[in-house]
Amino acid sequence: MRDEINKPIPKIKSPAIRNARWGFSLLAIFFIAFLMAYSWLCWQSVKKDQSNALSSIAQLSGSSLDSYFSHYEYSLKVLSRELNDEGNSLNIFRSHELLKRFLQGHPDLRIANVILPSGQILISSQVLPGKPLPSVANTPSFLIGRDKLAKDRDFDIGRPFYGPLGKEWIIPLRYAVRDNKGVLLYILGVSLPLAQQQRFWHDLSLTENTALGLLRDDAYLISRYPAPSTMGLAELYEKPRTGILVAY
Repeated sequence: MRDEINKPIPKIKSPAIRNARWGFSLLAIFFIAFLMAYSWLCWQSVKKDQSNALSSIAQLSGSSLDSYFSHYEYSLKVLSRELNDEGNSLNIFRSHELLKRFLQGHPDLRIANVILPSGQILISSQVLPGKPLPSVANTPSFLIGRDKLAKDRDFDIGRPFYGPLGKEWIIPLRYAVRDNKGVLLYILGVSLPLAQQQRFWHDLSLTENTALGLLRDDAYLISRYPAPSTMGLAELYEKPRTGILVAY
């Protein structure tokens, strides 16, 4: 009998307490779900705003660069006519002076050359007439540009490469000089320093891990800003790009 008296009395949970605990648990779950949904919606809103901002930047930048390169296409067209005034043969001394004067009116450019279709540089603004000049016959950028100019294109924005005369990475701009029958006689080439073109993007407020670039239709980059810290310029510009954008 004494043992029966000393037994602990079990605690009885009333329905009200159980319901209160269930209600608190459900409230906590709903609160967490609300926070997750709110965070997701906020992130989507921020992502959409950033996407719209980048789209606007790309559109404005594209329009500006289109006008920029169109200006050089027209300027090179005028220069090609001046060089070819005397027929199919060039006066080296006169042409050298024309190249120098052209660069004075276009300070963004560094070097202007007249190149034979074979790749041999015939006249350069950087070298006095009569001095030996290098050949770009083994430069893939030149060969691809030459082939396009030889067919039906007058202006070519080539693959960037390390210029042998200017000793810096350049974007080559090329214009075809033809005879009366349309046969390619010379290639008028000018060097636009890569860094000079990228000044278009220096003052833009880009978000972290965001880059802007120009991509050719053969999947080679013309320019990328900023350059990735884990890749050299040769690897960046001398290999075609792959990925979602190129597939698209």
